[in-house]
Amino acid sequence: IAFTMPDTVITCPEVDVVLNAAPVTGGDGQYLFDWQGTGPAPSSAYTVNLTTSQLFCVTVNDGCETPPVSNCAELVILHSPDLVLTADTTLGCAPLSVRFDILDTTEMAHVSWDFGNGFGPLDSTSVTNLYTVGSVYDVGVNVLWPNGCYTDSVYVDMIEILTVPVAHFDWSPHPPTILDPVVEFYDASIPNVVAWDWDFGEFGTSTQQDTIIEFPEDIGGDYPVQLVVYNALGCSDTVRVLVR
Repeated sequence: IAFTMPDTVITCPEVDVVLNAAPVTGGDGQYLFDWQGTGPAPSSAYTVNLTTSQLFCVTVNDGCETPPVSNCAELVILHSPDLVLTADTTLGCAPLSVRFDILDTTEMAHVSWDFGNGFGPLDSTSVTNLYTVGSVYDVGVNVLWPNGCYTDSVYVDMIEILTVPVAHFDWSPHPPTILDPVVEFYDASIPNVVAWDWDFGEFGTSTQQDTIIEFPEDIGGDYPVQLVVYNALGCSDTVRVLVR
């Protein structure tokens, strides 16, 4: 029995590699292949997936009394840098510009980007992406290193964008009168509101979500009312209305 197999196979980490002890000559043609002592099998091919270099051996025999033949191949795993992704911020209000950087110790990496709301420029290790819609975003990167190996990863929920609330309020009675001057103001702002600043001018202020103000009962007029609302990050919106 005779067969050939490469002495060395160079590959990238976590990539399927098929070792093949073929073609085989001699014997009766009924060959069995024992890879790494796993037991005889009819297939000459053996698939491996490694993160470190390792020696793989196979022994071939047949149904006759032909002496078995063994051969080995060394799988050499190329080393790639660790994938390190950073962002200058991961939490903010829309619209938010985020700068992403891949640590490239080779200075020759090619990167493809998926920001969760679109794809970025190819090959750049430093990019900026604009998030305009409130949501939580995964960020995916695929890096081709100079040795020809790829490293990819998805950073789940990496970026959180909060929508800036839209300030709005209403009041009752609507309209108020000198006969019914006690007015309840209630917040109708959305979304993500966690704090309120009411300003009723000469009639005072309030930080309650809903509040009650008593206007003069002897004369009507136009009274400015302002509401500022905030989300958890302090991003705000303001509305001003003349209550008549």
